[in-house]
Amino acid sequence: MSEAGSRCYLCGSDEVRPLYEPAKPLGDSYRIARCPDCSLVQFSPVPGEATIREFYARYDAAGERESYFRRCRDGYEGSAEARQLERKLDRIAMRVGSSPDLLDVGCGGGAFLDMVRKKGWRGRGIEVSPTAARYARDVFGLNVIEASIESWSGEGEVYDVVTMFDVLEHLRDPVEAVRKIRNRLRDGGILVLEVPNQEGLLDRAAGVAYRLGWRKPVSALYNLHHLFYFSVRSLSRLLRDAGFGILEIGQDSTYVGRVTFETRLLKWGSWTLLKAGQLLGMENKLVFMARKEGTVPLQAGGKADR
Repeated sequence: MSEAGSRCYLCGSDEVRPLYEPAKPLGDSYRIARCPDCSLVQFSPVPGEATIREFYARYDAAGERESYFRRCRDGYEGSAEARQLERKLDRIAMRVGSSPDLLDVGCGGGAFLDMVRKKGWRGRGIEVSPTAARYARDVFGLNVIEASIESWSGEGEVYDVVTMFDVLEHLRDPVEAVRKIRNRLRDGGILVLEVPNQEGLLDRAAGVAYRLGWRKPVSALYNLHHLFYFSVRSLSRLLRDAGFGILEIGQDSTYVGRVTFETRLLKWGSWTLLKAGQLLGMENKLVFMARKEGTVPLQAGGKADR
């Protein structure tokens, strides 16, 4: 049985079960819980907006985002991470026309949008980080607005493609966000999502370490950066609930060079697990491509379409 008052965000089950505990971001105690019905893993309870804002305020104060953008700036073109983005763009190109309109939600410093523009496509970005949005505009000269997907109205805008790389897991209401995007897509438009793979080898290894008494890997993977953790099963359900038909399900791996590690041992261990995950088909990223369908199904619990 689940703890009192906790329910699965996605399917509404009240049988969510603790997976890891305790996680204590900002001094408050939360459980990481898993739903046995749809396999969604989530913070339980899902933290409130004030708690999340405080977490990111501390994160920004520590300079983590600035450090990441510096790494992106230095030698980005031709890097392994850039090649990953180019492969994603090539996959999208196989599904769309010659000059689509593309919206990149959570565009960061604009590297992917810059590739979109060089391909001759029309691109626009949404980015919640002032630092990242400013960099995308000032350095790349891109059309990027500073907003969250929750605050973005999108009135009058319509797109052939929307991309969201490493964004959905950060949102307090990911189904509502995906439905909102659906409303801004043309009929038959494409949504491309990338999220961490909760069933990848990296997460499984962290779970083994946790059960053996070493909690540091779990603490690194499960914190307030991410509120939800998806598998193929749970993300497929979310997309169907939001009115999409799934076209492709793929995997990818985090580029180790973008991550800061405390020790060489942690970096070497992560690199080894990521490489092994590639060989075993258990990579740490899920990449879904889905098409907007004509109708939106009822939500779990019988709620009408929003």
